[in-house]
Amino acid sequence: MRPRPGVLKDEETEIGAPADDNRPAPDYSAGVGPTAGATGPQAGPSVVATPPEHATLACSPARRGDNGDVITGFGHAALTVTDLDASVEFATGVLGLRVMERRDGTVYLTAGGPHHAIEYRRGPATSLDHFALHAAGPDGLARVRAALQRSGTAEVPGGPAEPNVEVAIRFRTPAGHPVEVSVPDLRGLPPYHWLGQPPHLPSGVRPRRAQHINVSAPDPQAEVAFFTEVLGFHVSDELVDPEGRPVMTFLYCNPDHHTVAIGGGPPRMLHVAFEVDSVQDLVRLGDLLDSVGRHLLWGPGRHAAGDNIATYFLEPSLVPIEYFSDMERIHDSRRPVRRYAITDPRVGSIWGPTGDLSALFAASIPLTSA
Repeated sequence: MRPRPGVLKDEETEIGAPADDNRPAPDYSAGVGPTAGATGPQAGPSVVATPPEHATLACSPARRGDNGDVITGFGHAALTVTDLDASVEFATGVLGLRVMERRDGTVYLTAGGPHHAIEYRRGPATSLDHFALHAAGPDGLARVRAALQRSGTAEVPGGPAEPNVEVAIRFRTPAGHPVEVSVPDLRGLPPYHWLGQPPHLPSGVRPRRAQHINVSAPDPQAEVAFFTEVLGFHVSDELVDPEGRPVMTFLYCNPDHHTVAIGGGPPRMLHVAFEVDSVQDLVRLGDLLDSVGRHLLWGPGRHAAGDNIATYFLEPSLVPIEYFSDMERIHDSRRPVRRYAITDPRVGSIWGPTGDLSALFAASIPLTSA
């Protein structure tokens, strides 16, 4: 196993204990992380005397138990963009996505497999309309609905019907993030692919799938409690400040290290992430961006939390996107939560400085309804 920069000594602490910490959550929307260009050996990670504590909600989660969860993974991100034509052209030409359908002013793009990974619709400002998680069939969705009702979370109208969705519900998290939980429709699809995908030879650097989303919340621990105690997610890792308060919490619902990550700040989307096959795809992406007059925003580098080799960039409407490979997989729920000191310069990349992480926070986009 690779050495872990900044792992704190309380890493064996169990999560989910009742909170009695009334300190205000830190707001890191102005940027966090090591200063660009930091060099030299590290004096050693900070140590927190007591572990960070998590807010709790009085309800039973949607989790089935140790044998599996009712949320199976990330579905798609629905985005309002200022330049729809340029965003679609970039998605197909550079990212290798395919237009599956145009309906009611919305363009649905796929990376293969699920019907769509991205929804684009034109609007006055680039923003997040909603993001979708997939449920483990109709029974899983029913469990999610029951958990939402126990927590007092109301469902909200779902807007226009989406293609290839059998059934879905929408709601808002405590921070106001609009979330959809859906079940893909497998009925009446063509026989050549179980999700109806015809053969396709993409251009650009086609990712394997849309895999996770990173958001911010004014009360990040209340948001974490909602995802763990209502939706059945687990905490994998945390980045913590010198006082031991979480700056970023990584949450998983399947073997992927994280499907959702939550930091402090106004309700915004920090990025949507796509998994690629190998680090060579990140090199190809950098070259292709250069050929069209664009550039990487950060990276590549190997994150301490998650092990993924990642790079970030902006598409024409300024949607922040991560491409990554080689993320850690968690196959044993007994794995302890690891906590990293955000002051450790190796947190962004264990390879060494690769740029100021504040640029990633500055590139965040608001919610459409905010």
